Amino acid sequence: KHIIGKLKKFLIDAPNQTLPSSEIDVLALVKDDNEVSNFTLQIIWAKFGQVLDDLTGVISEVLPSRLSFLSQLNQEINTLEHPLAPTNNIASLEFDINLNFFYPLFERPGGKKVDALNNSVRLFEVKRAIASAIYREEQLPNTYLEVIFKEIIETARCYLNQAIENNSWSFLLDESPKNSKNNKYVTLASWIKHVYRFLKYLATLEVYTVPQQVIEVQMKALQPYFTADSGINSLEKAFAFLLGILFGKVVLVQGARGVNLQSNALTWLKRLNLTGKDLPELYIKIREKLLAYETSNNPDVQALEKEIAKIALKLGSDIKLSNIDTCYFLLLGQSVSRSVLPTKRDKEEVNELETVNS
Repeated sequence: KHIIGKLKKFLIDAPNQTLPSSEIDVLALVKDDNEVSNFTLQIIWAKFGQVLDDLTGVISEVLPSRLSFLSQLNQEINTLEHPLAPTNNIASLEFDINLNFFYPLFERPGGKKVDALNNSVRLFEVKRAIASAIYREEQLPNTYLEVIFKEIIETARCYLNQAIENNSWSFLLDESPKNSKNNKYVTLASWIKHVYRFLKYLATLEVYTVPQQVIEVQMKALQPYFTADSGINSLEKAFAFLLGILFGKVVLVQGARGVNLQSNALTWLKRLNLTGKDLPELYIKIREKLLAYETSNNPDVQALEKEIAKIALKLGSDIKLSNIDTCYFLLLGQSVSRSVLPTKRDKEEVNELETVNS
């Protein structure tokens, strides 16, 4: 009776506001109440009007204690300090109890051309399965995990296409501007870091499990990335990640030289249809291009190439890594390329920032 009374008062007194805002307020109201141990929520996907129509899904028996736990976890994830997590806060990427962070996670950029992808039945099923697992503390079956990762890679392809259309190398390598007026503007670099944070979120919830193994590297600039919770838990994944960093350097150099993205190194990614067996050839192309640009003389690049060479010797040419893992770790590496291999100007900006903060 107590919580029903509070809900009635909320609904009667609530000002005219958007539905998503109302939903967030209701969930927050329930999660913070200490007298609702026997109270559960039902989440319904349907069209509401004079009648309830087009019912497409239901998540039943969501416990307030679960909502309270999720709320606390959201705060931790939003303030996560890890070099693979987004460094610039973007409102649309913040984790919330209403799971609004799903939208940018799977939303393909590209306007009307990708409407069919953004409104597909499979994508809706994926979102509903993830929501159910999160709210009801359930582990996702492997079949669903495979579909989720396929949707993520499909979204990544759209981001690459967007970068090519805009001829913007910064869209690939730089995060969205901090405190941007357009809080919905998400670059590929910001998005792939959001994917990392989302996967960590699922792992923390034990919705899916990730083996934790730390790969040792000697290069000091790389060490913060090789932690137990980075997901880089095999030599194959480490090779793809490091190659992504080196690939990002090629993209940066070509961008500075005014090379059009449609004819640059992006074509080597084959629209993200790569697997582990394609990585040795990609490595050769990257090295040849860096030599041609005389970028291999850079001490940071040389240190990174030594790390890559050590792993390559252990793996050989027959690298067994799935399309999903290959492309995810390549893009993740690319997103931190300017941090690991900073330009002279990047270093000067960091030194200026440290001076201001000291």
